[in-house]
Amino acid sequence: MEIKQICVIGAGISGLVTAKTFVEEGYDVTIFEKQKGLGGVWEKSRTYPGLTTQNTGDTYSFSDYPMPASYLEWPTAEQMRNYLPECSTDGVILALY
Repeated sequence: MEIKQICVIGAGISGLVTAKTFVEEGYDVTIFEKQKGLGGVWEKSRTYPGLTTQNTGDTYSFSDYPMPASYLEWPTAEQMRNYLPECSTDGVILALY
């Protein structure tokens, strides 16, 4: 069996979706991220108190992993930071630089 490997640059929402899709197709995935955590614009050093999404939470949700019902309709940056690692990193190696 051939081992399929790929890397994804950036652990923002698009990078996480890309990695998740490749994992589902049987690839070993490594994500390279320069920030201290994942989330792209939602990474802690890039947000400020009171920041919320510009869209409702259902537009940011993965189709197979909805946001918790306890989250606000317009999730906060902290809620986004909590949601993203829970739903997107199974089977992915995350390399933070």
